[in-house]
This record gives sequence, structure tokens and C-alpha cells, in this order.
Amino acid sequence: MVVRASCLEFGRVGRIAGAEVPKGGSGVKKNIKSGLLFLAVVAGCLAISIPYRYLHEQSLIDHCLFGKHGSYNYSKMMCDFHESHDYVPYRVRHPHDRAVALGAVLFFVLCLSGYGLMRISSKDL
Repeated sequence: MVVRASCLEFGRVGRIAGAEVPKGGSGVKKNIKSGLLFLAVVAGCLAISIPYRYLHEQSLIDHCLFGKHGSYNYSKMMCDFHESHDYVPYRVRHPHDRAVALGAVLFFVLCLSGYGLMRISSKDL
């Protein structure tokens, strides 16, 4: 049994001539785009949560020190009116926040740019 080469005509690489490609891309590409967009949203929320925690803690400390005229207990994270407590810097209390924030921002940018590239490539079809 001999197969003639004229029966296997290829148009573009990986596609057989005459085969129809669904408009709007395949379901797999849509799932990948949705997944990248979801991961970008999650990474963005994580990146926003770090400064929010910092500002929230600072407002609690300021309210204790200046509003209630107490001393802030950093180990228990509460205002104390009986004892004086030493200051503990934020980066000592939360040593991994900088790395987590930078990683989240980088992951956000990568996912968003991957989503954009997938969107551009699906328009070229």
C-alpha cells in the first residue's frame, strides 16, 4: 500500500489543508487565558495585602500611643496601659513581607503579560 504525497497537503505548519480552525481559538487557549487572568488577580491581591497589613498595624500602634497614651505590646499586638514595651521594627516582626511582595508583583506581571500575549496570538489566527 503506497500513499501518495499529494494526498497529504499541508498548509501551515501542523495543519492539514482544508481543516477548519474554530473562530476565537480553541477551548484550551481560552482555559489558559482564564487561568492566567485568575492567577494575575490572585497575585495582585497578595501584593496589595502586604501594604494593607503594614498600614493597618501602623494605625493600631498610632491609636494606642497617641490616642490612648499607652504602650504597644508588639508580641501580643495589643495596647498595654500597665507596662512599657520596647519598639520592635516591622521588618523584624514580619521578615518575609518584602520577598513575598516582590514575588507577588513579579508573578502578577508575568501572568498579565502571558495573558496579553495569548490574547494577541489568538487574534492573529
